[in-house]
Formats: sequence, structure tokens, C-alpha cells
Amino acid sequence: MVGRKIGLMGCTALLASAMVIPTADHAIAGSSAKGGNAKVEQKSAVQNQKELANPNVQKELDKLLRPDVQGAIAYVYDHGKYQGYASGIADVNTGRKMEADYRYRIGSLTKTFIATVVLQLAGENKLNLDDPVEKWVPGLVQGNGYDGNKVTIRQLLNHTSGLNDYSMDLFDGSGADILKRIQVTYSPEELVKKGLKNDPLFEPGKGLMYTNTNYVLLGIIVEKVTGSTYAQQIERRIIEPLKLNNTFCPGVNLVVPGANHSKAYLYHNNERFDVTDLNPSIAGASGEMISSGRDLSTFFSALFGGKLLKPEQMKQMFTTVKSGYDEVPYFGLGIYQMKMPNGELVWGHSGGIFGSVNGVRASRDGQRVVVVNMNVYTESTGGEEYFNGVYMAGLGLKKK
Repeated sequence: MVGRKIGLMGCTALLASAMVIPTADHAIAGSSAKGGNAKVEQKSAVQNQKELANPNVQKELDKLLRPDVQGAIAYVYDHGKYQGYASGIADVNTGRKMEADYRYRIGSLTKTFIATVVLQLAGENKLNLDDPVEKWVPGLVQGNGYDGNKVTIRQLLNHTSGLNDYSMDLFDGSGADILKRIQVTYSPEELVKKGLKNDPLFEPGKGLMYTNTNYVLLGIIVEKVTGSTYAQQIERRIIEPLKLNNTFCPGVNLVVPGANHSKAYLYHNNERFDVTDLNPSIAGASGEMISSGRDLSTFFSALFGGKLLKPEQMKQMFTTVKSGYDEVPYFGLGIYQMKMPNGELVWGHSGGIFGSVNGVRASRDGQRVVVVNMNVYTESTGGEEYFNGVYMAGLGLKKK
């Protein structure tokens, strides 16, 4: 378990370490991509900003660009003040520049929204974190070595359930195979059953392994408890109160709403694919959401600042278990605790989905939050450390 990289829709740890150089551009059906590659411009763009509040953030963001990383965004929240940064291009065919306020797919940052809803329900005594999943989804987690009577909601939240991951084979086959796969509509139950076809990773509570199946199942439980969809619960409990106008649960809608977003790219087997439009049901409650850097800054600041959860549920969220992952050694409920290069501990989560890799790092009190996104899912950028320079600069941390 130590050193295992966290999969798609999870952390920014990717699948290989070799540099991938683009050789072709493939567009999925319905996209507007055309042939030809625009040169990646290593120029910075900051939405409606004439002067940078922190030039070190821009400098570190610019460093993320490389032949297979065309564009990146950062947003910094610091004691009530916001600052957006952008670097590179949003569309390799037109040369359109990245903008700091663009929307993008957030992958497993969705998990923090789901965990917040679950903890709110616990605070309202509508469920108990130690409820067995069998209570809420009878018969779904049974067979092939699984017993839903022995798996709890808490274990789903902190990835100690032992449920296997449905998403481990998403990269199997050619790029064309992947493009077909991400156009299909999947039901949450279908994804869970797909994961449970694989043997249990360990007995519930006897280990830790990050899997997307856990959070797809949590989405189903939220719906059983409330009688409405998890998307409706996120909308009512988080999006509306915080006025997150660029945050959505798209369901099976293939497009990112509006025009203020970049193209999204996937590098696979030395080829570049346009994956801007995809069916987010492939991620569901584990990673379907769309948001922006500013909205995510607002959400994490409010969450860590105690504005969304009662004190007891805050305590539960920040209670950690040791993970065995080098990059993120401690897992809470829907969040991680990480050690930065200078030794300082920060909190947050990361997300990766086809065409987008992003992450959040924040102080425990939520007074400082840094959000980073790049508009590509590539095999060359390594693990959680790839964004560390931006995180360090945005959080005001000094290097050793």
C-alpha cells in the first residue's frame, strides 16, 4: 500500500513518469477541435488584474507549463481577499489564453462536497457515521467476500472500507476506446457493482486504500436518507448558501456550462485527445462536479472555518487515519492532511478526471486557501508534489 498512486478522480498522482510529447490531436464527437497544433505560449494572464498581489504565485504557476501541459490556473484566498492567476493557453488550436475565472471539472474535489453533506446529515441525526451500509442500501454490498453489515459510512468516508475500485481499468485499450467509454451513461449502482466484482482489498477497518467506489456508494446513501439526489442536497446545503455561481453537478450533461472554460485534454500513449465533452456519470458522486478556482476557495474557506458543519462534525472530519501514501500520509473524512516540503502541515484534497487535474491546500482555519488546476490529464507530471511550488507561494510558506 505504501507508495501506491491514487487513481483517476483522486489525487494528482498519475500513471507513469515518462515525459509524453504530443504527436496528434483527437477530438471527441461534438467537440469543436480542428486539426493542427497551436504553439504553447508561456505567457501569463490574470483576470481583471493589472498588478499581481503575489508574483511568486505567478512564477510558480508558469513553471507548470511544459509540452504536455498547455494551461494552468491558480486562485488564492487570503484572509478575505481573492486573487486569480492564469498561465498558458486554453485551446491549442486557436491559441486562446487561459483565464483565472474559468470553470473546470474538479474530479475528486467532489468528494469533499459529498462528505460535507454526509456530515451535515449526521449532525441532524438523520444518519450515524457508524451505521452499516446494509442499513441504507440492503443487498448492494453483498457477495464475492463483501458484507455490507460490516462496512460503515465512516469507513467509506476515510477509505478504510476495503471496497475495490471500479475505475482502475478506465485507461485500458486505445485512446479511441477511452473516448467511447467516457460517452457512456453509468448508473451509480452499476459503478458500485463493477467495483465489487473485484475481490475485497482487505477486511473493513483493517487497512486503507483510496477508491472511488466508496463515494459513489455515499451518493446513493445520501439519496436513500434524504429522498432527493445528492446533487440537490449539494445545491441546497452548499452551493446556494455560499452563492457558488460557477459550481454544478452536471449529472449526465456532457458539456461544461457556458463559454468561460478552456478545452480539456488527455495524453494517452503519446497522443493528445480533446476530452472537453464527457459524460460525468463515469465519476458520479466520486468526481462529477464542475467549479471554479474562486468558488472552491470560498467553499474550503467556509468549510474549514466552521460555517458548514457543527463542532462535533468538524472534529470528525479532521480526525485522521494513517494512509500509507507517501504524498498524503493522513486521511480525514473527505479531506487529507499533507506535509509540505518545508515540513508544515496543511489540509485539502485533490482531483483528477479526464482533461483536468486540480487540488486545494489550505490552513486548518481556512483563512488561507490555494486552488490549482491544469487543463490536461497527463502521465508525466508525477504525484502530489507537482503543484507544491504554487501551494507554497500561495500559502506564504518559506522553503527550507
